[in-house]
Amino acid sequence: MYAFKALLRHATRAMKWPLLVALLCVASVHRVAAQSEFYTNNAPNIYYAPYSPPYSLPPNIDAINFINLEPFTINFAYGIGNPPYFETFDTLNYTNKSTMTCNTGFLFDDQITDPFGNTEHTTASTFYNPGTVDCAFYSIGTNLALASTGYFGVMATNIINSGVVNLGVNGTLIFTGQVVNLDRSFLTIGAGQSAVQVVNDPSLWFGPEAGTGVDTNGEWDPGVDLAPPFAAPSWVREGNFIPGFWQQPPGFTYFFIAPNGLFAVPTEPYYAATVVNTNLTIYRYVFVANTVPNVSWNVYINNTPPVPGTGAAVVEFVGSYTNPATDLLANDYMYFRDDYLQGVSGPGFNPITGVPNNFTITTSPASLNTGQAPAPPGFLPLPAGPVTNAYTFVNAQIYPTTVATNALSDEESNYLAAMPGNIQVSGTSNLDLSYAQISGANYLSMQSPNQFDGNQGASIAAPFLNINLGVTNGNLTVSNLAAPLVPDWQGTLQAWNARWLQLATNIVITTSNAPPPATNITYVTNSFTITNDFRVVIVENQATPTSPSEVWDLFLHGTNSIVISDSFNIMHGIYLDGQSLTVTTNAPGSPTPSGELNMQGYSVDWSSGTPNLLYLTNDGSIFFTPFGPNSFGYFGSSSAPYVALVNAGTISDEGSSVWADDFENGGLFYNGVGNFSLQSETADLSRGSLVAGGDVTISAGSITASNTFLEADASLTIYPTNSLTDQGGTNGTWIIGLNSIGNGFNLPILPPSGDLLDTTITLYAPDNKDVTSVWAGQDRGVSNSGYSNDEAIGHLILDALGTPPGTLFTFNGASANNALYAGRLDLLDNAGDLANGYVTALDIASNMVIYYAQAFINGVDVSSKLDGYNGGHLRWVSSYTPLALFRSLTVNPVAKVNVTPIGAPLNGVALSWNTVPYATNSVYCSTNLVSWQLFTNFVSTTPNAPANLMLARPAGVANWFYRVVVTPP
Repeated sequence: MYAFKALLRHATRAMKWPLLVALLCVASVHRVAAQSEFYTNNAPNIYYAPYSPPYSLPPNIDAINFINLEPFTINFAYGIGNPPYFETFDTLNYTNKSTMTCNTGFLFDDQITDPFGNTEHTTASTFYNPGTVDCAFYSIGTNLALASTGYFGVMATNIINSGVVNLGVNGTLIFTGQVVNLDRSFLTIGAGQSAVQVVNDPSLWFGPEAGTGVDTNGEWDPGVDLAPPFAAPSWVREGNFIPGFWQQPPGFTYFFIAPNGLFAVPTEPYYAATVVNTNLTIYRYVFVANTVPNVSWNVYINNTPPVPGTGAAVVEFVGSYTNPATDLLANDYMYFRDDYLQGVSGPGFNPITGVPNNFTITTSPASLNTGQAPAPPGFLPLPAGPVTNAYTFVNAQIYPTTVATNALSDEESNYLAAMPGNIQVSGTSNLDLSYAQISGANYLSMQSPNQFDGNQGASIAAPFLNINLGVTNGNLTVSNLAAPLVPDWQGTLQAWNARWLQLATNIVITTSNAPPPATNITYVTNSFTITNDFRVVIVENQATPTSPSEVWDLFLHGTNSIVISDSFNIMHGIYLDGQSLTVTTNAPGSPTPSGELNMQGYSVDWSSGTPNLLYLTNDGSIFFTPFGPNSFGYFGSSSAPYVALVNAGTISDEGSSVWADDFENGGLFYNGVGNFSLQSETADLSRGSLVAGGDVTISAGSITASNTFLEADASLTIYPTNSLTDQGGTNGTWIIGLNSIGNGFNLPILPPSGDLLDTTITLYAPDNKDVTSVWAGQDRGVSNSGYSNDEAIGHLILDALGTPPGTLFTFNGASANNALYAGRLDLLDNAGDLANGYVTALDIASNMVIYYAQAFINGVDVSSKLDGYNGGHLRWVSSYTPLALFRSLTVNPVAKVNVTPIGAPLNGVALSWNTVPYATNSVYCSTNLVSWQLFTNFVSTTPNAPANLMLARPAGVANWFYRVVVTPP
């Protein structure tokens, strides 16, 4: 019903219900009459509430247009209840070209009052700010209220903010409009960097014995336990109830030190000794440990007059990082302070954080040192012997936000949005973040589902984000949208403080009468007791100066394509609305080397979050949560397969199921303890790695596996309908069965073409397991033809980890008459046991034969000996030279080195490779891939011509490897 007011301002309305309209018009006459067309501030003004001469009360502005051209300051004094935000009435258009300051905040919208006195907030027309707005950021006058909070809110159809908006820590900043242009904005909360939240380990501060006490066990000897380069704190008592239990303070990085049997912390020592008087000396020690590589430290041991030696210890940790706004190295500072005496005199606890009151931990984007020189490292041995010592300790948990982020209930809701210290930007039609500088918030929400105009040159950083962006042209690119690391400390810091007194007798010998050379000298011995007051703190930093940003929901809308080059750690939900998704690499100098989707939340569901996806290209990283139902990667489905899945990066989950017309893996598929299943028309595994803790099943028309690393810890089953090949000339490694429960390496069908002649396959039989493999190769007898288009294996290794026949390899044929051809067969460990013409670990079925060109048992050549073993199901093809013996390793690879075996009488190999003009071509040889000898070298004289070399294998050498090195001129 409040539309009446807008109509009165801008138009006439067709008359209905004449009496009601007349009443409304009469009631509105006063408001319209009191309203101004413009309010313009042309002079600096400071307003106070309550009134405080010589300043005036904040004006009651009722104007359609608000224009600020000079500094405009509102100061609500402390003590007036809840100070309001400053607002105007009936304002449709806001312009600020100077500075506006309020110690509480501003709300820029259309605040209207209906005829009955009710206030309503509606959307203004425009907000334009090329100036500066400060809300609870700077000290104003003498009565600053809410200096650490502040509110800034804009609700307008069109928002153009190229200026500055500053708020105090825990402030709230909101832009809500249809078209929101924040090009070159500078938005900060708390000077651009959030303070951290420090909380003691909750198990340490509930109860009468937690965090402080007196160690009377006598197990601690400072003369032994505090000896560089280690420092061992005394035992402390943990537990919420008496008597608790005794242990080393938790959290420290302990090392076991022999022969003393200590669990100590590697530290650097500092000390200060202060003689208070002839009867009292105070020794203060600081032992510092740090496990973070990019963190250094300075130690300050302060005196507190008028009592020398009673000061506190301060450790300044300096963390270096790359500033996301400038891409330059910067420092972040964390200060640990311990008041020695307060720590052993019942310090009490901070009721919110649980940290003992003698410990304080603060962070700062700039150094807080006022010029004091740090103490140099040094150590003065402490007296030996067990002592009774009072202690205080803390295991501080440091979080990158100013408040706790825990959900208030178990319900799935965005509890982060309710955090103080948040920035919310929403453009329902358009959002432009080009060159925007946004920092300091605990939480940042960016919403523009219809048209996101980009963020070129922007620097945006927050520990927690919520992102919902889209485009109308169907192609969305997300690049450098949010910094992957924010300059806020995160991790743990441990500290232990102790004090004890030890008495010593000081003997002083003086003389009387005449000094030497007189002979009547009298010696007088004086003795008095000295109190040695020892105060010690051990502190270890395990916190990093930066923390990874996390995204509550990542919703991206690009109907045609979505390209992601940022690193996103996703807590709650993912929705990628596009047919094509590319996780891409970045240019040198970018905040991250490549894009990353880390779906760490239990509820993040890839399948439901990518309902329209047809093309997936991953050159970066995609990580699934390692627990729960969404830890499995389902890529496509049997009814709606992907058109293509191309992985050149890393995909990690607890089990993958892939349906794709075209599958290419030149990167890493890691499936944890789970299975990997692939159904595709074509599958190219070349140069890639596939690791699964369970079963691997691959069904495809054509499978290429050149230079492939494949590990299937349970079993491997391949169904190739057209071809299965490694293409020869490269080294492939397959490992199968480390955790097999009975299934091994299975090829149930034989494709028309293909071999695995340059692949090494290791099949394990775990202890007391019968590992059964099924093979569909044709039995072509003792013939070299078995090594051509019969899925022959270059190198087959059988490793029995238990004693046969309990541990067994069983090979069955897939049909009536099958065979497996191996260039080299190695039997390792118990697989090499022989008895009565049998390899006892091999059970070869009647419809199956294993052929080999060479056979070894634990490194000993038994090619001739095994011929005919196992009832004639092991046969030697002596005429075949295994390709695996002539592997080529290419350094500075210009092109692939092709290897062709040559039979008798040379019994060698032909190498060929494409070289470069006038390059030096060096060929090395080795028998063990460790020691290499130069075989020959020559210089290319014919441009772009292939290099060819024929080499003979030396007599009596079983393994002969070549390496080709091409050195350009």
